Amino acid sequence: SERAILEHMSPSKRARLMEEAQERENAAAQAAVLMEPTAGSPWWIQITAALPDALPLSNAVTVVRAGSWMCLVSKADDKQGGYQLHVWHDHSSSHTFRAQKFQTPILKLTNPKFTDSPEPPLVAMHLTQGQETTTQSSMEAGGAGAMMQQQHHSVGSHNGKEAVFLYVALPTGSVYLWKLSLSDLHLPIPPSHKSFMLLELEDGYNDADMNQDESLPAVGDERLSCLTVQRRTLFLATNWGRVFWLHQNQGNLKVQQVLRNSTLAMAAKDSSSGGGWSISRLLFGKGSDSFEGRNAPPETAEGGVDAARFIEVIPSSDGDSFIAVSAAGRLVSYQVSGNDEKTFAPLSALSLTEAIQQMLVQQKVNSHVTDLHVLKASNGTFPPTLLKAAGTRCVHLVVLLTFVPAQSNEPHNVEQRLYWLRVACSSAKNQQVDDFEICSMTWLSRFASPETVRVMGLYVAENGVGYTALIRGDREVAEDSPVSSIPILMAHDAFKPHAFEVDLDSVGETSVLGLFGDDRTHGCTFCTSSGTLILSECKEATDNSLRGEHDDIQQHGQHREDPLKVTSLLSHLRATFWESYRHPEKLIVLPPSLECADKSDLEAAIWKMGEELQMQNSNNANFGGITSSSNLVLVYHLAYIEFLQSAGIYRSMMPLTKWHLMALGQEIAAFQAIVASPRSNENMEIYRSQLNSFGVANWLQSVQRAVESQEADMKHVFCCWLEQALSAAHIFRQERGTLLYDIASSADPPKVDKAKLIPLWMSKPTIQSVLFTQLQNWHKDSDKSLRMMSNEVESIVVASLRSFADSYLAFRCGTTQDYYYKMQCLTIKLLRDTFGTDRDDLAWSLCKAHHYFSGLCQIAHDHRHSQGRGPRAANHFSLTTLFPKLAQTKDLKTEMPFGQFCIKWHLDRTFIGEALQYGNLCPDDLLVIVNAEPALRPYRWIVSLQRKNHEAATRNLLEVVDRADTGLSLQQSKFNLSMAKLSNKVAASKSVSNPEQIVERGKRIENMREIAQVQELLLCDEDAQNTYLWTVESLLEYALQKVDREDGIDAKARTCFLALCLCCSLESGGVDARKQAACSVWYKALVADWDFLTDLLYGKQQSLTDEGLANAVLQKSVFGKLMEECSSNPKSSWGEVSFDNIVERFVIDKISSPNDRSSMQRLLRAVLTKV
Repeated sequence: SERAILEHMSPSKRARLMEEAQERENAAAQAAVLMEPTAGSPWWIQITAALPDALPLSNAVTVVRAGSWMCLVSKADDKQGGYQLHVWHDHSSSHTFRAQKFQTPILKLTNPKFTDSPEPPLVAMHLTQGQETTTQSSMEAGGAGAMMQQQHHSVGSHNGKEAVFLYVALPTGSVYLWKLSLSDLHLPIPPSHKSFMLLELEDGYNDADMNQDESLPAVGDERLSCLTVQRRTLFLATNWGRVFWLHQNQGNLKVQQVLRNSTLAMAAKDSSSGGGWSISRLLFGKGSDSFEGRNAPPETAEGGVDAARFIEVIPSSDGDSFIAVSAAGRLVSYQVSGNDEKTFAPLSALSLTEAIQQMLVQQKVNSHVTDLHVLKASNGTFPPTLLKAAGTRCVHLVVLLTFVPAQSNEPHNVEQRLYWLRVACSSAKNQQVDDFEICSMTWLSRFASPETVRVMGLYVAENGVGYTALIRGDREVAEDSPVSSIPILMAHDAFKPHAFEVDLDSVGETSVLGLFGDDRTHGCTFCTSSGTLILSECKEATDNSLRGEHDDIQQHGQHREDPLKVTSLLSHLRATFWESYRHPEKLIVLPPSLECADKSDLEAAIWKMGEELQMQNSNNANFGGITSSSNLVLVYHLAYIEFLQSAGIYRSMMPLTKWHLMALGQEIAAFQAIVASPRSNENMEIYRSQLNSFGVANWLQSVQRAVESQEADMKHVFCCWLEQALSAAHIFRQERGTLLYDIASSADPPKVDKAKLIPLWMSKPTIQSVLFTQLQNWHKDSDKSLRMMSNEVESIVVASLRSFADSYLAFRCGTTQDYYYKMQCLTIKLLRDTFGTDRDDLAWSLCKAHHYFSGLCQIAHDHRHSQGRGPRAANHFSLTTLFPKLAQTKDLKTEMPFGQFCIKWHLDRTFIGEALQYGNLCPDDLLVIVNAEPALRPYRWIVSLQRKNHEAATRNLLEVVDRADTGLSLQQSKFNLSMAKLSNKVAASKSVSNPEQIVERGKRIENMREIAQVQELLLCDEDAQNTYLWTVESLLEYALQKVDREDGIDAKARTCFLALCLCCSLESGGVDARKQAACSVWYKALVADWDFLTDLLYGKQQSLTDEGLANAVLQKSVFGKLMEECSSNPKSSWGEVSFDNIVERFVIDKISSPNDRSSMQRLLRAVLTKV
């Protein structure tokens, strides 16, 4: 073997060659990855091997696999038709893709009866001789049937020679057996085989009770429909509903039968009928309740589906029982007992049609099931947490149901659906009882025409996750013909009734030739007619099964192991690994202790073994110096991971342990990078000579402390070493994480409850201390040397952010959150202070990746207001483009969403315009900030208008105008009132619930607008621009005072008129308050010309008539001018403030003595009569 040859080379050359080979394999494997897990699709799909060129894939029907042995069933090329078999041994690993199609010997098996057979043969394979016992069979005569895989790890020794038993059964009843070894593949003539005619043998066995059954049709009408193998025991079923139990032994052929209502078992021996087999026949009728009778074959159901035809026989792992599944959905459990002479006792049965109908009744669904067809069935397992009793078994079925509404009499009014059923069979051996229960019923709602769908395979992994491949078929396509279309792969969750699905677009139009398990993962593999072997796994379903099974460990991130057991397991694991490493040609056989160990104990031993290998010869000159030693440490580590995968241990490990193993690999990669760096001065080489592969972090910290007081060149060397170590660790994760450790490159680390358990080397507390100290030292450095080592600075900045981000994701607490935020501030500030705007591209991308919103806002603002950088820079660093991407993310320190943070950041710096502009992109966030921030209270109406809430916008506008603390100028208040008027009109046109409120609000708006207009007229232009909106009371007082300061009759009359307008706008106090205020204004107008009015009443003009008196007052007095102004400006509310009897009495009482009342009354009434 390749590794055996390498043993004769020098350690350094051996390590280098193995590392180069691994890199080539990883590059080829990366090219073969068709799909990686993402947030929207949890699937991993990879081409793992190419099938041999010589296979007739164009005529392929199905592929059967057992271990590394594979068998292809295909149509014969000649004109005679029939079928042929091709057997080969697959040397490729399930995680290693060979770029070229490998050349491998293929054994072609033919037989005249194969050629004459119009239907494809049933094929099963079984590994023996101390290997991992694996059995697989093709389940259905109709081409690419489902695959069943049952695994049992042998604990005995083996001689390393691989052998396989190949069983072939023709539907006509002929059974063939080949025993094949690797050497047989090179023979020009196929090895000999054994055969017998099963159905002829049964027909030739005469029995009186059988002859009495006249309903039994001719033997030629019976066909074998199912072949299952469990170790050396075969189960064959026919379309009559009969099951044959065959066991391969060294004795003669023994025939047993169980007859209806008979307690006697009759036996006969025939040494000439293919000895070495014991055969028992079970008779199972379609409608039998006693499970012992033999009924005539049932009538053919509608659509050509034989209702009693068995499509699956599922034996238990110990062979003590089995479950038979018919196409019509009947499940029957049998108990097998006896030594030389087997007896088969029926335990219980389940009719899926009746069980589903009962479920519909319980759920009050007004429909009933008229037909049920089982498309595929497979043996399955439950996760350990779902086991309700010892010995619980699980059967997965894909069925086609036909529903009819209960009250419908129309035969065509039916609905068909595909369902994925999980049926539990709880067995209690002591009580000889077996109960069936439908655990889940998942509707595969993907298909509009489920009757055309073909199920190409069904497989259930050990963790309880089921996989099936489906292709949209055609009603007219024959069952045994291959179908070329885009396959649809589905995975059923181990706990919840949910099926994940993916369209295999990357695979292309092809036929799925077989679906079976994978040795290293909990996924499935399948062959395609295009010549590839593809591995697929639903990572979310796998993770769910692990979380459900070990939820307490997953949540707390710690192992509760037994130290004594861990020590023992470590010893066994160490011996098994080194045995496998030194003899790679031998198959890995695990000790029973490792197979039966508690999971926490085993994984603690696995982790400790990884650390032990990391210390193995880490700094030993006997291995060619430190450079060759570093390569050899990596070789050991990679070989260890390969061993865990090949032994079937790795796929069941918790994610946390996988991450810890990857952390060991990261540290080895960092160790290699430092060792491989160029030589420096002697002092630094002394430090490097102290390096080892299992303490890189502590070594970096010690060197950092040692060079703090040294010269700049020594500090520079240390920075180079630190950068190389961090880069190597990151590259190691990116390149090997997915392919080697089954960890997606974008996956978040698992949760832990202690910082020391964080499963990444770059996030260890010691490494983070080194990073934090280095960045702080750079901040203190004022020299320009940092610009000379820009590559190292940038790389360490990126690694620092990644390190603290992973630690925060793995262990969320106040400490990790604070340090992560401090690192964000520290790194972005360092980049901008050191390199100015030259590294803003990097700073911008880091802020986006780590959700450092403060940095994003600062960079965007700087470039938006910078001079000479052009519009491209401003557009590149634009916050506008980030809102869709970061809408759901939160700031680390404030925990505010991106939109709220962006608005708040600009508000704190009084950039209100920009805050509102960004608020347009996130109206909900703007509403939150507006309600919370006083600075944005004047702009709440904008948010309401954006949300098309015009009533709220009107209220917001009025609130801003009413509040004196908002600081709005008079002009802004007038604008707000105008917008309020428009918004209220829109609200009035849309609202039908509260029209009275809207009308009242409209009146109030008009009053406030009039007040604002009066204030603007009363004040001078400069005062009006700088002041806020006064209250009515304040303005009225100001107006009355201004009357005394005005010059001229017209100015005084105009001011009094404005005062009367204010009286109309008084809201508090009602009509009485408005009338009282108007009296004060009219009184002010009269006393403003009191001398003139006195002269008219008692002076030279006292002889004037009433008309002359009125003309004089109207032309030459403030009172008269005010009366004319009011009469020329019609207003609906003048009645409340007009000069009437109430005002007249108030004025006369206030300005006249009792002797002058008649004269003053004559004057006022003369003026009123005139106007």
